Amino acid sequence: MSRPRAATLLLSVITTGCAVRQTYRLVAQNAGSVLIPPGVSKPDVAQRTFTADIASGRGSCAPAEGAGAIVIQSRRGRVRVTVTRGPLLKEPPGWLAAWTARAESQGCIAAGEGLKLAARIVESLPLDPRAAWRLLHANDRQTGYVDLGPEMRLQVVSPILREGASPDAPILDASNLTGEGNRLTLDLKSTPDLIGYETAWYAIQPKAGRIGFAITPLSAEKHIQGKVEPAAAPATNYLKFEPQAAYYRLFYKADRGEVVEVVLAAPTRAELDRQTQTFSSDPALCAQVPTQACVVIPKRVALNPFLVITVNGSETTVPVGSTVRAAIQVATGARTIERPPADLKVYKLYAGKPVPVEFDRTSPEILGVVLNGGESISWK
Repeated sequence: MSRPRAATLLLSVITTGCAVRQTYRLVAQNAGSVLIPPGVSKPDVAQRTFTADIASGRGSCAPAEGAGAIVIQSRRGRVRVTVTRGPLLKEPPGWLAAWTARAESQGCIAAGEGLKLAARIVESLPLDPRAAWRLLHANDRQTGYVDLGPEMRLQVVSPILREGASPDAPILDASNLTGEGNRLTLDLKSTPDLIGYETAWYAIQPKAGRIGFAITPLSAEKHIQGKVEPAAAPATNYLKFEPQAAYYRLFYKADRGEVVEVVLAAPTRAELDRQTQTFSSDPALCAQVPTQACVVIPKRVALNPFLVITVNGSETTVPVGSTVRAAIQVATGARTIERPPADLKVYKLYAGKPVPVEFDRTSPEILGVVLNGGESISWK
């Protein structure tokens, strides 16, 4: 270390009273917990200015909305960001992801940098992990949809029919309905036409040098009569979209007592929001937009979004919105987890790199931390 740099670091330690740790720290608060990011010494820091490793664009850096929460300045090809916690926490669910997507489409930041900037913003100040999740994700129970992003894997489960069967052949037979008092019992069994099912996985990958993402098949396997056979590709790719598609939203719609899944795609986040307003009032939108911009998943096919994390060294998928507790339950099969394992280690991404989380090992607070994708959890 050079003497000028050493002197600067020493001066920083003297003036602040202590060295700032390069870890996350989970501390208990009256109404929950706060995750203090690296580079921040106290849980009550209300505003922070930092230079993000994010390329600036050639457009305006003055988005009209949210000026009280975030200010962006372009400097030497990078962006300098000022974040104020109070106004930021007043914004609705999913606001931050939409705000940075607009900044990207306006050219304030370079193509493909929107979600990266959103992650850096929620990492910049002490926040309740639930609040950070809320800023990045719309409430699917209120909106009826889930935004699909690169932190996810998509699982598609579809039936396999016997050779020669009609594509619309029934796969379940309600053979026996009995009742007793206020209880009805319905026995279901598969029809002879159903011989198995296929599970396919898809990744949501950033487009090189362009805004948005592409949905790409990763793997597939067939389950037939108790045997598992890997497949080179899904038998049917239900997630084919036009080349311009860059942002995706999974809707859940009720249709005659059944839930229908629909994936809406658009070239920009702003256009996706516009189409969403129309789609919410008119579910027949899929018949009105260009081919492969709106995909209706067949009722007998299930599309499930999962987060990708690492558990004990292995890539693992967990349901969207899962906590550290849920991840441990998935890995161990345990029904309940009251206390964290004695040697639990949790790493969260900071500026795209894994950073350890310090926490009180006598408290269950760490178990309630909401996962954003990319975390690493281990206890072995």
